[in-house]
Amino acid sequence: MRLINVLISLLYFIPISLIAQFQDMGGPEGGQVLDVVFVNDTVYTLTSASLFYSVNDGNAWRVVPGSNDLPSQLTNVSIDKGVIYLSVNHRNVIFKSENFGQSWTQIEDDVFYSQGDIKGFESFNDTLYIYSTSDVFMSPDRGANFRVIEHLNQSFPFILVHNRILHFKNYHYYLTPNRKLVRTKDFTNPEVLFDLGSNYYYRLYRNETTLFLMEIYNANITLYKLDNEMMVVYKENLNLTNLNLSDYNPISFDGNIVYEKYSLKYSTDGWYSTNYISLQVNPNPSWSNNPIKIHNGIVYYNWGNLFYKQNLADSTRVNITNNMIGNKNSSIFKSGAKIISGTNPISFYNLPDEGWDVLDNGRGSTFFLNDNLILKYDKSKPTDSIEITTIGGQLFKKSKFPYRKVGANDDIYGINDLIFVCYLFDSLYVSDNYGESWKVIDRQDGVGRFSANYSNNNILVNSGYNTTWYVSKDGVNYTVYDPDAGGAYASVDENDNIYYKKNELIYKYNKALNTAELIPLPFTIKTHYNANTICFEHYKNTLFVGGIGEGLFVSFDEGKSWDTFNEGLETKNISSIEIDDEYIYAGTYGHIYKRPLSELNAIHVFGEVFEDVNQNGIKELNENLLKNIHVRSTVNNIIKPTNELGQFSLITKDIADNKIEIIEPQYSTATNGPILISNNSNPIQLGISFDKEVNDVGIKILSPFVFRPGFNTVIDLYLENLSYNDRIIRVGLIFDDKLTLKNSSYSPYNLSGNNLSFEDIFLNGRDSKIITLIFETEVNSNIGDIIRLTSNVELKNNIDIDSSNNSYNLIDTIRGSFDPNDKSVHPNADIIYDQNILNQELLYTIRFQNTGNYPAEFVILRDTFEMTLDPNSIDILSYSHPCEWQIKDGRVLEVKFANINLPDSTVSEELSQGYVTFKLKLNQNVAKGSVIANKASIYFDYNPPIVTEKIITNIVEPSSIDPSIKPSFTIVPNPSFNDIILKDIPFSKAGFEIYDMAGNVVSKGIITTSENIKININHLTTGQYIITLKSQISKEIYSSSFIKI
Repeated sequence: MRLINVLISLLYFIPISLIAQFQDMGGPEGGQVLDVVFVNDTVYTLTSASLFYSVNDGNAWRVVPGSNDLPSQLTNVSIDKGVIYLSVNHRNVIFKSENFGQSWTQIEDDVFYSQGDIKGFESFNDTLYIYSTSDVFMSPDRGANFRVIEHLNQSFPFILVHNRILHFKNYHYYLTPNRKLVRTKDFTNPEVLFDLGSNYYYRLYRNETTLFLMEIYNANITLYKLDNEMMVVYKENLNLTNLNLSDYNPISFDGNIVYEKYSLKYSTDGWYSTNYISLQVNPNPSWSNNPIKIHNGIVYYNWGNLFYKQNLADSTRVNITNNMIGNKNSSIFKSGAKIISGTNPISFYNLPDEGWDVLDNGRGSTFFLNDNLILKYDKSKPTDSIEITTIGGQLFKKSKFPYRKVGANDDIYGINDLIFVCYLFDSLYVSDNYGESWKVIDRQDGVGRFSANYSNNNILVNSGYNTTWYVSKDGVNYTVYDPDAGGAYASVDENDNIYYKKNELIYKYNKALNTAELIPLPFTIKTHYNANTICFEHYKNTLFVGGIGEGLFVSFDEGKSWDTFNEGLETKNISSIEIDDEYIYAGTYGHIYKRPLSELNAIHVFGEVFEDVNQNGIKELNENLLKNIHVRSTVNNIIKPTNELGQFSLITKDIADNKIEIIEPQYSTATNGPILISNNSNPIQLGISFDKEVNDVGIKILSPFVFRPGFNTVIDLYLENLSYNDRIIRVGLIFDDKLTLKNSSYSPYNLSGNNLSFEDIFLNGRDSKIITLIFETEVNSNIGDIIRLTSNVELKNNIDIDSSNNSYNLIDTIRGSFDPNDKSVHPNADIIYDQNILNQELLYTIRFQNTGNYPAEFVILRDTFEMTLDPNSIDILSYSHPCEWQIKDGRVLEVKFANINLPDSTVSEELSQGYVTFKLKLNQNVAKGSVIANKASIYFDYNPPIVTEKIITNIVEPSSIDPSIKPSFTIVPNPSFNDIILKDIPFSKAGFEIYDMAGNVVSKGIITTSENIKININHLTTGQYIITLKSQISKEIYSSSFIKI
């Protein structure tokens, strides 16, 4: 695989594909058919790439939907009552579809999962049977539940490998490890029908009318059949020479035909004579699997790389491969104008001709040196010279090795007109003139094994137990990289850093610092399915990554952020990536896709936000850059904050009307923008100015962890200065009687009973501060008890323009055991729909804990917002460890804790935990009766995500309140403990009534002024209430809501 001269300019904008689509180049036809199944007159053929079916006896094939998109290579198929079962090339993984491939589910059960590798399976009459290396399992409900029906004797393995449970006339027949032929109806009381000899091999078969037992001893075969509930001799001493009768060779029998993976014998007279037809059905005995199936007198089998059918009555063989694609393209690479796929035979796609050809390279290895020349060499038959030929087989050049033959323990490789030879415990050589002369790259004591690839205009050669890399731009002069952990494939960025793969992970090796850094991937590695799960390609500082079952991704920031790259692909099984100066190529299971780089149209935007003091929209030298200002793209609503230096970087669509703009903080105005992105080659500079006359401070109580009896709990007082100028504030907190203050991160403070206060706290303009408090919950507290905390903040020496955010109340519940990976919301109660609904803030906290047995190098949180939440209002308030965040695709919050190195809980219960708290407001489309359901996914390294339980917030109104009531006035503080103050009252004479959520009047009175009115609510119980004002003059009714704590 290599990456050559990609037409991408990485200055401030890098085009990548978000809109263009891949084009299907097809794939090489043929390949092994691994299994054949007949359902009535439909024939199904399984290749390692797909499950095909034909309704016209193989004249045309179609793919069963979804079968080409399952992870890993396919191995076996069973079809029962319309349910399709497929196994993949890894232990204990079977998929099933009950709707002809429209959807697939994985069958995985703890009963058989840990009991050895699956060797086979079949389904009959809605019952699934699985054969492992240790047991036979049965599921009577299509894989939902399993039980063991037979324990296997490892000294008698062919019982498992070549005999299955046969279902014949209401009975199940099978051979047991203790050499018995038994039958049973329900696997509870097996009945012995026949004792097997100790020195014989046995096969059990059936046709439509008879059950057969084949007994094999040396070259002699005796056939038994079921007659009157007994096994009786049917034929003896069958003369079946030329058949491979070994223990592990699968031999089949249907009464008239005996066949195995190499040949077939067909009797026309029931084996009474030796007048039978003999047919060779496999020209390549090295193939381990050649399913021969007979249906209606037609035999179906592989021949070479093709699939044939043949009528047993004549010798005519018909190729029915047609459009069946059976190769798994585990790798592709480009050589000149050819895309090379596969190993033996090699298939290649001629780009000018747009068609596939096949090169049957026989034994040994074949290397494409360029568009026309190939190098073949078979180490099992070493020769004194290297022969380079054309693809057509004409000799081009014959040269000598550096000093001796390449033997079984040495290695040879060819790429880009270069030939490499590595001798065991000797030296690594290269020739750039087809073997006329050789140069030593390195003398080494490692093994004689290596590989090579081309990336970013560099040749990379890997040797010495895959730990040493040799990198060259000219193919002759090499730089040695020794990361001490190198993998079998690597790429190079434009800063000469090596990116290599090891254990299905990608690392970046910095030669100058001699350090290796793990690159975060956009998906979870599923090595459970396949040992070769990921592939990658690299150009300059742009990284492409593909995954089996995951699709294709691209990153411009070394894996810190990723974008999908799958448009036009019909599968997410990406096995390899190749790039030339015009196209990116994706190798998949069966097909290869290409996509023009000229169509790539996403863009990487860099810029900065500055304080525009003179409000002219242009950055002056004396104007400072601003941190934590949110910017967004106007088309797909990608949102990111500026960093500590006031800079931002995001990837968005490169289309004509896409722009970048500031999400204006409160009391600010953008002085330029939105700024058009397309064709802008400079960093974008966004200006903002602030209202310097405003004074506004706020407070929130954050509770990142739960309250538990006898344990400490962290409480954060989040203090925020929303105004431009520096301010001094006073903070107060009343905490619950069940809490005892243990520590405070800020001092001095005053503590009197349950009242805590802080004086003269300095807050910078447009800044926030957190005071962390440690409380111990009373050990005798009851699970379910309510915890209440009330806070307030006030300006000293200034008047606050908005008092609604000067107080905050936290209501929580004491818990016992809890899920350490969860999500919570405050307020954790229903929200009443009133005139303040769009100012309502929801505070979400995502908690996580590493409960594994090894430190987590990074943690990623993903949270998709409901449409009723406004992503533009997001603000990250608090976090346990340094992190970066962004909003992707308009609604997906992604928080990354890179290099967190979070210890597991067995090492430290406290240090194994983390969290993030953020706030959101409701969207304008929120309505009465809306239900806001939200959950988060937590990723520890490359493990599958932990998905939190959903948390629900309901938007409600009391059903008994008159719908003609109008919202108007304001209530502060809200929530409140003792008193509420009514502000902005629309009239001077009115009656008020307070309703509980059931619609009952719990308090009422008279208002005689439009000034602020204080109402005592100390007598009310905790909960939400509606207060209405009815004018005594106009009879208009206004309402608002509040929470009593």
